[in-house]
Amino acid sequence: MIDWFKTGWQALGFKSYNEYLLSDIWISKRDLLIKIRKKCEKCGSEKNLCVHHLTYENVGDEKMEDLMVLCLKCHKEIHNK
Repeated sequence: MIDWFKTGWQALGFKSYNEYLLSDIWISKRDLLIKIRKKCEKCGSEKNLCVHHLTYENVGDEKMEDLMVLCLKCHKEIHNK
């Protein structure tokens, strides 16, 4: 049952953001988005794809516009800025 006083991954019962990222819930969302968008939205690569959160406000209840498909190289570049 969702605890409405908590938000995001906590409301879903996860102890940490990383635990959420390892969950079937996130993996299903991630895999679906990669299947739909098919390539890195920054460089166009079709290899080593992952999904980046553009905002952390809706973690656990992400909308498609909250997420961006990136290759690992571009994802690392974004986090290193």
